[in-house]
Amino acid sequence: MNAPPQQADTSTDDWAANPLAGQSIAENTKSIQYVRSVSSLAIGVGAGILHLESYYGFLFYAIASTIVSILLYTVSSTGNPGRYFVYPVKQLFVDDIFAGLSSFLLMWTLFYELVDA
Repeated sequence: MNAPPQQADTSTDDWAANPLAGQSIAENTKSIQYVRSVSSLAIGVGAGILHLESYYGFLFYAIASTIVSILLYTVSSTGNPGRYFVYPVKQLFVDDIFAGLSSFLLMWTLFYELVDA
């Protein structure tokens, strides 16, 4: 006798069904890290050229980093980040913000002094 046909398990994760999804997510995460690193450097250059000091420089970084996150959310992921990331809000808005802070500080102080000299 043959076993009755099994119904498809609807609780399986969509990512497990596609073997390339893991690689795609890793590539997307690397792309986001690259954009964050380069944008942190550019934000630091901007803060140094504008001669921002103290809290104004960090506020500039927070605002500019939020703008970069919004652009990544709307432009890069075409308004549907759940299709490209496992945890879209966390990966686009929270992760790597503090990782780019050291690059920002480096470029901020460098260009602050270059403009001052």
